[in-house]
Amino acid sequence: MLKRLLLVRGAEILLFAVLASIPLLVHNPYALGLVTLLAIYGIVLIGLDVTVGYLGQVNLGQAAFLGIGAYAAGIAVARHGAGFAVAVLFAGALAAVLGALLALPALRLEGPQFALATLSFTALSATFLNEMEGLTGGAQGLSLQRPPVLGHALTPQTFFWLCLLLLAVVWMAMRNLLSSQWGRAFEALRDSPIATDAMGVGVYRHKVAAFAFGSGLGGVAGALYAFNFQYLQPQVFVYELTVVLLLGVVLGGRKSLWGAVVGA
Repeated sequence: MLKRLLLVRGAEILLFAVLASIPLLVHNPYALGLVTLLAIYGIVLIGLDVTVGYLGQVNLGQAAFLGIGAYAAGIAVARHGAGFAVAVLFAGALAAVLGALLALPALRLEGPQFALATLSFTALSATFLNEMEGLTGGAQGLSLQRPPVLGHALTPQTFFWLCLLLLAVVWMAMRNLLSSQWGRAFEALRDSPIATDAMGVGVYRHKVAAFAFGSGLGGVAGALYAFNFQYLQPQVFVYELTVVLLLGVVLGGRKSLWGAVVGA
């Protein structure tokens, strides 16, 4: 058991070390932007894996929370001069709150009904971002500048390392969370909600908390997405991205944080 644990931890460290060396070999800003996008998608998929892999719910709303986080951070920086950390935290908090508000009615549904509810939320979010021209720029898009961190401008190389660091933090935090009492409750909910409720575990409360937490990670990733491209359009956060994210979790291996990132 200990040997297997050491091998897994060693593989994780090796993986992140290899990823961290990419900017030393690749100097093209466009290529680095694409690699950075993979790290950002890794954060999104870890959050999505909580509801899809651990709660067993088909969540088609993660693209919406990615877009909400992206626009929240973009507006905070472009219109209000917010710093990097403030924008990221604001995006994550807003997405988590909206995720909880969506989960309160949606999680009373099951199967296809829940999937349709989250898909409808994605459609409404894209429409809202497109129609609110005074706030989001509408179809013309929103341009922003990547804010500095501790007074230092973020180059494509340093921004990739920052996104990779955040991915590593989220990876470790989720691994610890899912091995805790909450994680065991999530797995029990997936296998048998009725038996879980009979054991005194608050089924509805745990489902809402898991959905809100996953949505918050989507918002954080959205902020990084905005800073990576420095230009946003509502048409990006629609059905095609929803399918890509869902396939990333399913084909990468449900229930698996490794699979969530590999699926990116």
